[in-house]
Amino acid sequence: MSVRVSATDWAPGGLSEAELLAAARAFKAAGADLIDVSTGQVVPHQKPIYGRMYQTPFSDKVRNEVGIATMAVGNITTADQVNTIVVSGRADLVALARPHLSDPYFTLHAAAWYQHHGQFWPKPYLAGRDQAYRLAPREREEWVAGRVAQKPPSHEVKEDHVDLTNSPRGA
Repeated sequence: MSVRVSATDWAPGGLSEAELLAAARAFKAAGADLIDVSTGQVVPHQKPIYGRMYQTPFSDKVRNEVGIATMAVGNITTADQVNTIVVSGRADLVALARPHLSDPYFTLHAAAWYQHHGQFWPKPYLAGRDQAYRLAPREREEWVAGRVAQKPPSHEVKEDHVDLTNSPRGA
């Protein structure tokens, strides 16, 4: 059985972390197997702090302090984010909504990107599957090369590049 909780209402005087953990412990004691950890949408004067994977810290806290499986949600937009959350032990499952709305084939694209050949593809898409798996390694190489090219130069100061003429150490 799973339960969805709003881990915070993003409002002054609202649900505290201690109350969240007490509720999670109560659900676990009552036999819940998993807690879907969301936030907000409970009071009109809420002031959420949005950002990339912004609800994941709440899932992490419940999972690791209460010892119950959790599902993370909230502005998780890439397969890499999903894998990072699960592998780092911040949640056991990740639910995506908007990424599937903007790309109904999100899961199929992720399977090709990671070369996961166990993913089911509907029969009409099998020719596309083969192409997706063929092109994904090159797309990954191009993506990595782009990331490397955008990396800023080191900020490390090297002695041979430092002008010491006005330094207290002298020249």
